[in-house]
Amino acid sequence: MSTLFAALAAPLGLILGSFATMAAHRIPLRASLNGRSKCPSCEHTISAVENIPVLSYLIQRGRCRHCGDGISVRYPLIEILTATLFALAALRFGPTLRAAVYAAFFWVLVMLSVIDLEHHLLPDRIVFPALAVGALLLLADAVTEGAFGRMSAVVAASAAVVGALLWVLLPRRGPARESENRHASWLVGLGFVLAWMGLVGFGIAGGAQRSVSGALVGAAVFGGFFFAVALLVPQGMGGGDVKLGLLLGAFLGYLGAPGLVLVAMFMAFLLGSLVSVVVLLSGGSRKSAISFGPFLSLGAVASVLIGEQVIDLYLGLGAG
Repeated sequence: MSTLFAALAAPLGLILGSFATMAAHRIPLRASLNGRSKCPSCEHTISAVENIPVLSYLIQRGRCRHCGDGISVRYPLIEILTATLFALAALRFGPTLRAAVYAAFFWVLVMLSVIDLEHHLLPDRIVFPALAVGALLLLADAVTEGAFGRMSAVVAASAAVVGALLWVLLPRRGPARESENRHASWLVGLGFVLAWMGLVGFGIAGGAQRSVSGALVGAAVFGGFFFAVALLVPQGMGGGDVKLGLLLGAFLGYLGAPGLVLVAMFMAFLLGSLVSVVVLLSGGSRKSAISFGPFLSLGAVASVLIGEQVIDLYLGLGAG
């Protein structure tokens, strides 16, 4: 059953992976997500037939049908990556709502990683809605597991919706740079904190202490650690990494295994260190900008998929 579920999830991942590439290009520019994509060279509007994930790229041999200019290979690669992550989430959790929740989590991480690699930016426009919607999705998962009563679910969901509405209704003014909209970001962040407080409070009252407290502790540990690093070494850790840490910690902690948070942090720093060494050996300087978001995301994905096996292996080596 899980294999069939994975086979069904992969095509959805291809489609959403195609959307992720478009969103990763437009969101940093504050461009609308509506409307068809265009060739960056000739401005030709790409038709639906020309926009079939992976297949169109192969048929057109990686070139625009209108002007013949090359299309970046990153588009099919991101589509394939997203499809693979969706299939792995389906295999990991089986035909459950939790599989859909963590597939969506992986999808958000793909978008954030692409943007961070290109722009050294983790947009609040993605992170904050992910926190609010994440609260709703994790709540829905807890409901399907029978951990919440109906009234608790309604109240907690309402609290999360308040945070989402704050993000939607808050006026946006000025240039697109995140640093120039800092006060608005903090107000929106406060709304999502209130949303999660509602989730936690009513979740504990409803009997889902383990999952909800795990999400809370995970967010506190992951986000708190990176907040401390950002204070001590501001040039090495940005505010976007701190907010991403809250998101990662919540989703990892919800799975009820505290070690997953530590595994993700270890993998992120290990991968980041290895890449830094490669940059230095290839002639780069210590001041070369290296985006940390993709390493955090990769560590989180690995923790969700194989974190428990890594912990068991570590404990087995320690016992031996």
